[in-house]
Amino acid sequence: MIIAFVYVLVVLLFCLSFYFTRIVYTCRQVLSIARKSMGVLSDGNLDDLAKEKAIKKAALKMVKQCSVLFIKIFIILGVAVLPMWLADFMKLATLTETSQFAMRWDVLVITTLIVLVPVIVMRNKT
Repeated sequence: MIIAFVYVLVVLLFCLSFYFTRIVYTCRQVLSIARKSMGVLSDGNLDDLAKEKAIKKAALKMVKQCSVLFIKIFIILGVAVLPMWLADFMKLATLTETSQFAMRWDVLVITTLIVLVPVIVMRNKT
């Protein structure tokens, strides 16, 4: 029973940290920078010097946004794994037990459905 509780905490914290870090927004920014860069490269009205200057600026933005993205990924994973570490530290449930519980097909199906329903509902509202 404690393993299921730990697993629910892991999923809940993952979803909350995923939402509050606004990682989707950061991913969209990275893709936007890439699209704009491709537009600059294919623009026939710009000379090579202007293209190079614009691409250098975009590259710096991309490095910054990718760094932010990786930091957010580490935060999300760290927050999500925290209940597993604490349960293992307090000898309530080992990491192996919790991982094996999480990999059961019924748990995966139920978790997927529970997580996807709010996402689909929120997407349809906007």
